[in-house]
Amino acid sequence: MRLRTRGSKWNFTQLDYEFENFFMNISCVAVMRLPYSMRCMMAKRAHDCKRIINFFNYFRMMYCYIDIDNKTTEILLMCLFLLICVVFLWVMSYNISTFFAPVLKIVSWKLHMNEYLAGVTFLAFGNSCPDIIANLMPVRADAPIFTIAVGNALAIILLSGGAVCFLRPFKINGHCTVRDLLFLLLGVEVLRYVMVRGGPGTVTMWESIGLIFVYVVYVTVNVIDLVIMRYSMKKLRRELEEMKSLPTIPQNEYAARMGKLTSWEVDDELPIHDTTKYRRSTASGSHFIEATHAGYFVTPKQRDPPETVDVEKNRTYLYNSENPKNLMLFREFLESLNPIDGEAWELGGCCQRFFLIIRSPLVLLLLVFIPVVDFEKDKHGWSKLLNCLQIVLNPFVVITLVHCSSITTIWIAATELEVLSEIVGIVFDLSENFMAVTIGAISNATPDMIANSHLTLQGYGRMAFAAIIGGPVFAIVVSMSVAFIFNKRVRQVDAASWVFGEHGEICYYFLVITIATTLWWSITYDFHARRSAGVFLWCIFLLFMLFVICAEWEVIHDLSVDSILKPV
Repeated sequence: MRLRTRGSKWNFTQLDYEFENFFMNISCVAVMRLPYSMRCMMAKRAHDCKRIINFFNYFRMMYCYIDIDNKTTEILLMCLFLLICVVFLWVMSYNISTFFAPVLKIVSWKLHMNEYLAGVTFLAFGNSCPDIIANLMPVRADAPIFTIAVGNALAIILLSGGAVCFLRPFKINGHCTVRDLLFLLLGVEVLRYVMVRGGPGTVTMWESIGLIFVYVVYVTVNVIDLVIMRYSMKKLRRELEEMKSLPTIPQNEYAARMGKLTSWEVDDELPIHDTTKYRRSTASGSHFIEATHAGYFVTPKQRDPPETVDVEKNRTYLYNSENPKNLMLFREFLESLNPIDGEAWELGGCCQRFFLIIRSPLVLLLLVFIPVVDFEKDKHGWSKLLNCLQIVLNPFVVITLVHCSSITTIWIAATELEVLSEIVGIVFDLSENFMAVTIGAISNATPDMIANSHLTLQGYGRMAFAAIIGGPVFAIVVSMSVAFIFNKRVRQVDAASWVFGEHGEICYYFLVITIATTLWWSITYDFHARRSAGVFLWCIFLLFMLFVICAEWEVIHDLSVDSILKPV
């Protein structure tokens, strides 16, 4: 009951306060249990529903603007949302393979890195940056981020690693692979210890910073390893020169040292490969047939690496000091903005051409805002008029939309994908933990799998495999530590329970199994990537999916610690 005061104000009772706080405390999942006529009002007023938005308020779109009033329409709209998720996945994949990966190769080449160091640093960061961005989103403020991070790492290693091993055989550097897998094991063990250790169940600021220190040590060890290898190469070259000056050259010892030097030189180089043949086979649709001509489960012989690109020749293409500075300016501008690849159009069939037409609006949008820097292209992708236009447009778009960095499109795609995945899970009454380790993990691994597959078929298998292991190290250590630093809720009492999640133990045990079995098959195959290894990794992922589905349906126990209520 409310009483009116002399100042024409109301005195609120405890019941009034409860109703006032109702919309602040109610979960958005509860909205789905209400009649359709009330969902629009709840979507507008429930604070938890405002958390599950980014650029678009999908709940208002569903129950206010479209005015869904039956289950059939709701399911049809979810199918449309799933189609939009596929579009966002394609945007991330196209952005990474067309714009991001060439720049990473160029930066690595300029910094004199080898494939392994480039893979565990720049490429791993490029593949994992959606994770670190998503962990700072409001939708993950109280999400089971340990389950998400470890589940994503598991999907990347098993799905992307399996694809890389299946598509093209290559020799893996043994000590680099063992080192990176052991650091991955160290990272997940340190993270788990920080969360499940005895105490109030909170993560302190110093522990969060300590996780970043693990990654700093990891990168430092990789850099020192490369420096030591190059020093040993110089020393070995001097020894070979001295052996040549001897009256009698010890042939066996000379051959052994020359073989060691050759293997080191292969691991040391990072050439810019000419991928013309690969692009043409992709455009014509024959690349999969060529990859499996010996049989689906038969590992073909290792191919010779593609020819290297003449960087200087491509840069000075059509250059002549006597030509006007703005020669073919508008023609170059229009060709740079052409969203349909002419070579792919000529070589592709009807389905390929239809796909090129369908995707052309999105490709055009990306070409307008994202500069192309690629040593394989003429003039390295330079277009004077377009690049000048981008200097004006890009700061405006970035500041207006997201106040963020140059990876705007990846951020938008990753965040919208995260929001849509959670909405689909809510509508179909699936738990957040289950969606995170199934649909979410597969969605997160798909762009990595596409980008790493492209690199492998272009002859960068070692770089792709290094990123497959280095990416999870970055995601588990750095992205989790950043989330712990900026999310103050993790320092509340018993925060580890919701951060760890219901399926955290399942993900942890399967990741340890994956690390151990990857070490096993790598040593067994003498560090050669084979198709049987790829199929083996896929089988582990299917077993993991089966285990999670059975745990979701309560057929088996999910390995989490059961909650115990103390008697009052």
